[in-house]
Amino acid sequence: MLSNARKIDTVTSLPLPPPPETLWEVEVKTSSPVRNTQEKPLSSVIDDVLEVQLLMKGLLDLGRGDV
Repeated sequence: MLSNARKIDTVTSLPLPPPPETLWEVEVKTSSPVRNTQEKPLSSVIDDVLEVQLLMKGLLDLGRGDV
């Protein structure tokens, strides 16, 4: 897929910065914790995040001249 899982610094427990060749990065935050329920399964939340990822890739592709 487009992004790799964030790597964590074992000493500080903080996320390591992305490689310089990374075009973009999205951090998803919610106002409240996401819970797996029958009304809103966790898979639907993951689908929402993947949709944003696909839209961001489309915007980047529109801006590139070599595509």
